[in-house]
Amino acid sequence: MIGLDAEILLRLFDRSEPALTGRVEALVTIAAPEGGCFVHPLVLVELASRLERSFKLKRPAIAEYLERILRAPEFTIPNANEALIAVENFKSGETAFSDCLLAALNRACGCDVTVTFDMCTAESAGFTLLKG
Repeated sequence: MIGLDAEILLRLFDRSEPALTGRVEALVTIAAPEGGCFVHPLVLVELASRLERSFKLKRPAIAEYLERILRAPEFTIPNANEALIAVENFKSGETAFSDCLLAALNRACGCDVTVTFDMCTAESAGFTLLKG
């Protein structure tokens, strides 16, 4: 199994440099066909941020790209079910994907809620505002 970073996954989306895209596609092809490419959840966070910042994609397009990665048999992704929950919450809300993933992972670890000072985030699934 080989680990991939966000820049590698981004090349599967951004085909502006065909030579780089070709190298990434070849790498994914030679890795074990089922789960040979390891994608850490932190890579998904960075990828979502880059798609939003650099490519100016809207939530539905970012969510679609993340879902394709999460469902692709070539990739092994820890906590993929929680990441899919996070994608759904991200797609339908206002909160950053990183916060959606944090809430989903915390819930999977037994947390009833994730506490925040951010009023916008506090309105998202899995969060509550820490009041003073």
